Amino acid sequence: MPWIGMLENWQMALSKRLERSAEDIVENSLLATDFSNASVRVQFEDGTDLTFRHAFYVGETPADGAIHRIAVFTEHCGYQEFWIGSSDRISEN
Repeated sequence: MPWIGMLENWQMALSKRLERSAEDIVENSLLATDFSNASVRVQFEDGTDLTFRHAFYVGETPADGAIHRIAVFTEHCGYQEFWIGSSDRISEN
């Protein structure tokens, strides 16, 4: 999905996370000041894992057994969407 589509699809969650208006996020994109030195790590049930530096994620990850969609936004490596199941893990540190 093109980056603008990601911003549009996730604008409400991004607005809440970044404390910026949804309109500002879609119109002006993400800013360098929206990112910190935090990393996001996604661990899948099969042992596959991914780490994104200078990143954050939005989306729900309830442990109710259902699969949930999350989005990882990185400062330098674009924006990614993932489906997270109850045996998968995502963390930010």
